[in-house]
Amino acid sequence: MKTNVMQANASTNSMSPAVLAEALGSLLRDFTDVYERLAASVAGHREAIRRADAKAIAAATNEQQRLTRDAAACDQRRRELVARSVRAFATLAGTPVEKVTLSDLAKCTPGDVRGKLAAAAATLRALVTRVSQEAASLRSATMTLMAHMEGMVRQVGKTLSHAGTYSRRGVVEAGGVVVGAVDLAG
Repeated sequence: MKTNVMQANASTNSMSPAVLAEALGSLLRDFTDVYERLAASVAGHREAIRRADAKAIAAATNEQQRLTRDAAACDQRRRELVARSVRAFATLAGTPVEKVTLSDLAKCTPGDVRGKLAAAAATLRALVTRVSQEAASLRSATMTLMAHMEGMVRQVGKTLSHAGTYSRRGVVEAGGVVVGAVDLAG
């Protein structure tokens, strides 16, 4: 990911519309790249679960963790850019930094790139929403699969338990009192 624009201008604390446009464009490209790769990883994870491929599931999970860290790094850049922009542009002054969106930043850029940056911000917003929904759906499917597998394991255990130590629910429970006798006289 590119941080050179932010680093080059961080020391001066000056922010012109052109500098903002360059930094915002770089940030939007990096964010979009991360979320496109995350979308592909979530789709791959879903397919790995469908195939019951444990290695592919582990690889997808590891990739998603790495991409989540990349997204967090982009978000840190976003927070820094917002903080600098709120101080530099009158249109953002007085707006709490947590309320400033990338689309708001795009409004402060020169007119010749404003529309392109606003469109990129809207595309990113839609992508983030889609990835979030797909990841939530994947979590739900995973939880359902895990519950199903647990039920199957319990059923197998119950079927194989000759001692009858499994209840109708398929869990180990204390059984009844075992009555037995030993003939010591014979």
